[in-house]
Amino acid sequence: MQQRYVFARAMKAQVFRLFYMTGNSRQNKASYGFRITNNLSILDENNKKGYDFQTVVNDMVMHSYEVHKVSGKALQTFLQQAGQVTTYLERGFQMRISKAVFEFVQDLEGKVWLIGCKYLDIQHQVP
Repeated sequence: MQQRYVFARAMKAQVFRLFYMTGNSRQNKASYGFRITNNLSILDENNKKGYDFQTVVNDMVMHSYEVHKVSGKALQTFLQQAGQVTTYLERGFQMRISKAVFEFVQDLEGKVWLIGCKYLDIQHQVP
C-alpha cells in the first residue's frame, strides 16, 4: 500500500491521523492522533532513490517511515477542525456521530489542512 503526501513543515512527507471521539461517544476515551512521517527528506539531492520514495510512505519498504502518538494540547488545532466537520455533518444530515478518523497535513507555514475522513461511526438517525 502506498500513501501520497504534500510538502510538510518538517520537509518530509507527513500526515496526521486523528481518532476523534465526540460528545456522543459511549466510551470515555479521549481523542488521540498519530503523526506518520517519511524518513527521507523531500529536498535531499544526494538521495539515490526516486522522488516517489521521498513523497510516499510505502509499507512494503522496511523502516521507511515513523509513527508517533500525539495527545493532549498538541491536538487542539486538529480537534477544532474535527469538531466543526462533525457538527456540520450532524446538523446537515440529521445524524449522531460518536467516532471519526480524519487525516490532516500541515503546510510550510504551519497551517493545518483536512485532507480526508477515513471512518465515521454513526449511532443513529435523528428524526
